[in-house]
Amino acid sequence: GRVELNKAMEALIQFYTVVYDQQFSPCGQYLATSDNYGRIAVFNVARAQNLNVENGTPSHIIKAHKGPIYSLITSGQSLLSGGTDGIKVWAWSDITSSSTCHPKATLVVKDVQQQDYEINSMAVNNDMMYAGSGDGRVYEWDLQQSCVKATYSGHQDYVHAVSFRPSSNQLISASEDGSVCVWDTVSAKDKPIKTLHPGAKEEKGFVCCATCNSTGDWMVMSVHC
Repeated sequence: GRVELNKAMEALIQFYTVVYDQQFSPCGQYLATSDNYGRIAVFNVARAQNLNVENGTPSHIIKAHKGPIYSLITSGQSLLSGGTDGIKVWAWSDITSSSTCHPKATLVVKDVQQQDYEINSMAVNNDMMYAGSGDGRVYEWDLQQSCVKATYSGHQDYVHAVSFRPSSNQLISASEDGSVCVWDTVSAKDKPIKTLHPGAKEEKGFVCCATCNSTGDWMVMSVHC
């Protein structure tokens, strides 16, 4: 009957679920994951660490986006999620509360010019959020005004990762074209101040991750080949 069919569909969905990103809550007690079905699953960390299988299931599952959610990031007391239908901001207090059955995003930001390209990575600095997109660009969003303030165009393919260096007001972006660009977010937004090619010598190699340490003195990159 219908009940058996629903159970079969749930099992099938679980089998084909792909987890794209994860983020801890500010208190460290919860872990949020995003998947290819547009869902955010919230786990109680203490319960999930228990060897009991049932305790490893999410305490909350939120249907957050229409399509896959490629990136998550915690900023203050909020969780940001990025998919092909824009970026949404959630209050951690809402998505972890047992009394909130269907939490709603506190803010939805979307640029009509992005044409549903996926948001692969995000970085936040104060009220500005930087989103690496599938169209090869990085968008600078003003979260207070919910609008794009600048567009960084220097890659020829998907931008897989973005990272911010607060000490120097520099943004780092890594792309499938094998390059890593360093941007000055204050004075030189039209072109990168430095372009590195860690993946150029690899056949079809692309940079899937790039980040800095807390002081901004070192950069770590991961090249897929």
